[in-house]
Amino acid sequence: LFMHSGGIRCALLYHERCLSHDTGDKHQESPLRVKNIYGRLVGGAVEEYELVLRTSFTPADSSDIVRVHALSYYQTVQQLSAEVCGDRVTAFTPRVQKGLGRTHGKLVGIKSDESSDTAFSKGSFEAAKYAAGAAIAAVGDVLFGKTRNAFCLTRPPGHHAGV
Repeated sequence: LFMHSGGIRCALLYHERCLSHDTGDKHQESPLRVKNIYGRLVGGAVEEYELVLRTSFTPADSSDIVRVHALSYYQTVQQLSAEVCGDRVTAFTPRVQKGLGRTHGKLVGIKSDESSDTAFSKGSFEAAKYAAGAAIAAVGDVLFGKTRNAFCLTRPPGHHAGV
């Protein structure tokens, strides 16, 4: 029964572009964590017939993202992406706070780089668009009965998204 009915299986959404979010050498949220989980899931930890593997989906575009985030937040993150060079990893939270402060005319309570637990790299913006695209595709799969549920194995984790 599982082998023939997609509606009772779990969609696993994964895209290699999500691995381009670099958090630095010592951060626990790394590409290796996602690679290991992916390897276990498709390598036999879950029966193959229980998963519908989706590695092809479109990244979210700006219109998708501004449905749930302020346009100023999107633009600030997009600008930060344009400013990050090469392999450099930078503290995310202070940059966004400063960017939004410029937009809203206030610079109060800015986190220091040293106290920021969220990193940003050249590939983070694109990775985030693919992560959001995975969530959109997953909801579609479930709502249209293609799968019973879905698991998005993506980076960066959405719990750091703000505003």
